[in-house]
Parts: sequence; structure tokens; C-alpha cells
Amino acid sequence: MHYIPAEDDFSDLEKTVRYVMDPENAEQIQQVIKNGQAFCRTKLTMVQYTVDMLWTLLAYRELIAGSPDFLDEWKSNEAAYSMPALDMKPWKSRAQAQAEAQAETQAQA
Repeated sequence: MHYIPAEDDFSDLEKTVRYVMDPENAEQIQQVIKNGQAFCRTKLTMVQYTVDMLWTLLAYRELIAGSPDFLDEWKSNEAAYSMPALDMKPWKSRAQAQAEAQAETQAQA
């Protein structure tokens, strides 16, 4: 195991900390540390991140392919893609963005 388990609500946090700090458990804790380091070396890499992201995107693709009206529903519900707190600009297609940038460049000239 590469971590010390604790309850989701941390109700056993004191017990867990006492376990970790107890010198009698030093060998086990050292093994957990080694396992954690090995986990990080193999899982927290750009290659693994890319693989994980690919699998996530493929799962979304399957979800969307199974729902032909997904895109129309998504576009019709602004709350699904707008984040007013982030002050994000509305989504535009690449062609729209290029046309606007070209028009702005011409207007400045």
C-alpha cells in the first residue's frame, strides 16, 4: 500500500497519526513511504497523465456517441458551459475566431 488509509470524515485522524508516529510501526511506515515513492515515479509522469487523459477522452466520446442530441442539448443550456465567475468569453468556432481576428487586424490598419 502506498498510503495510510483514513476515514473520509477524518473521524479516526488522531488514531491514524498515533499509528504513524509510533516507533513500533516504523518499518511499516518506511515501506509505505517507499511504495508511495514508487507510485509517484510510475503514475505521476507525463506519459501516464497522457494515457489517463486519453482514456478519459475516449470515455467521453463513447458517452457523446451514445447520445446524438448531446451537442444540441449542451448548446441550448448555457449553464452547462458558461462560468460567469471566471468571466469566460463565449465559445466560438475556430473559423469564427479567425474571422474576428482578421476583421480586427484590418480595422486597426
